[in-house]
Amino acid sequence: MIRSFVCVVLGVGTAFAQPKPVFELADVHVSPKTPNPSMRGGVVRGGRYEIRTATMVDLIRTAWNVDAINVTGGPAWLDSDRFDVIAKVPANAKQEEAGPMLQALLIERFGLVVHQDTKPITGYALTFARKSGQMKPAADTENGAGCKPPDQPEKTPEGIGLQAYNCSNVEMPQFAEMLRQMAPGYIRGNPVVDQTGLKGGWDFSLKWVGRGQVADAGGDSMSLFGAIDKLGLKLAVATVPQPVIVVDRVNEKPTPNAAGVTERLPPVKEAFEVAEIRPSAPGTDENFRIQPGGRIDAHGITLKDLIEFAWQVDNDDQVAGPKSIETNRFDIVAKAPGTIAGNSFDQDALAEMLQALLTDRFRIKVHQEERPVTVYALVSVKPKMKAADPSNRTSCKITAAGGTNMSSTVSRTFVCQNITMAQFADKLESIAGGYVDHPVVDRTGISGAFDFPLNFSPARAFRPGAPVNNEAADPNGAISLFEAIDKQLGLKLEKQQHPMPVLVIDHVDEKPTDN
Repeated sequence: MIRSFVCVVLGVGTAFAQPKPVFELADVHVSPKTPNPSMRGGVVRGGRYEIRTATMVDLIRTAWNVDAINVTGGPAWLDSDRFDVIAKVPANAKQEEAGPMLQALLIERFGLVVHQDTKPITGYALTFARKSGQMKPAADTENGAGCKPPDQPEKTPEGIGLQAYNCSNVEMPQFAEMLRQMAPGYIRGNPVVDQTGLKGGWDFSLKWVGRGQVADAGGDSMSLFGAIDKLGLKLAVATVPQPVIVVDRVNEKPTPNAAGVTERLPPVKEAFEVAEIRPSAPGTDENFRIQPGGRIDAHGITLKDLIEFAWQVDNDDQVAGPKSIETNRFDIVAKAPGTIAGNSFDQDALAEMLQALLTDRFRIKVHQEERPVTVYALVSVKPKMKAADPSNRTSCKITAAGGTNMSSTVSRTFVCQNITMAQFADKLESIAGGYVDHPVVDRTGISGAFDFPLNFSPARAFRPGAPVNNEAADPNGAISLFEAIDKQLGLKLEKQQHPMPVLVIDHVDEKPTDN
């Protein structure tokens, strides 16, 4: 059992924390390697708490309920090493108690020591620009405040979808915080701080297009920054003071698990309360939605796509089976049990339930084996990266830099620090949206770690049907990921065959058993 008394540095000096709720027992281990990893879970259900493929930054931000950008300090591996935590919670434990329990586990098992501070962080400042903006003092200050989208979706004359909100009685500090949820593609998780000096509530409307669609929609006036400018305000990159959790010390390896911990954890074998599977009618539009509470509503979906979600396979090439799984399409409506519906979205739990459902209804039998599949190999040409500053944490993150000029087709800037080529290859799958449809494998043969920026255009900046590779650049000035890696880093991505784990379908019925 994890000790209920812990010592943690918070603020100035050392202080003894008050007793906190703790996990009754916990299995803590390094996560199995997986393509395109990201944190999953963080939900109390069935007497268990599970959080998987989580970096130490993920674990700290979850435990202390802060944003990742507000976790500073610590060793190089804080953003790269990944861990699974599966723990038994006390009877009747609530979701809000999971944070303090996870804090106690990190202190106990990783020797984590942190303190709170205030430090400058790159983010955005919302400032007052002029009085002639389209913003008026609130007409109604008695009936609540907020921003709502219009009843009907809106588009530009070019047919590009608009993000639109009508806001009433909204104060500027509230608006600054809301921008992070309204426009994540622009804000990218960075802090937004109100520096307008405006008091009271305000009424206004604003409309903008997605970050990568600005040039096609008429230029910068259609960006989020242009929409805010029309209000008489300005949103600009700035260094803003923020409360942070500073990591003073943490061990890379957790202390060993107690003997027999896996067997003592409560099993979770949940199933959908109600599930219907039917062959899709001819011409059914493909649509896969996960509704609030974990309800799956899928139409016109191939069995292969359902298998990939259920078995958590990221690439088409890594599922092998009869041709029918790629051609036969089905509609599925399935309702998750209350233990799922009562909590936040839990992809692992839904995947497990869907796997059990498909196995039962289609009599699926599978095994895994390594087979050669198509990958993108990262190879060395004429490397032009500088050796890393070893004091930096390993990371490869999109920056707020790039400012408010959205007309430029080069609108993605990643800054990679203290990163090896193997780690860079792993991260490319997540940062290269729209470009990479196969696993990325490091074949550079380059050792050591490096610091470098990478600037490229989103894939949608290229004309429909135009080749997107390192041999052809688009005449509109867009720079593809492939070209950027070649010209900026002296590396190259090229398709090759490489052995990878493949889910092999040994048996599957073409039609499901009756509902």
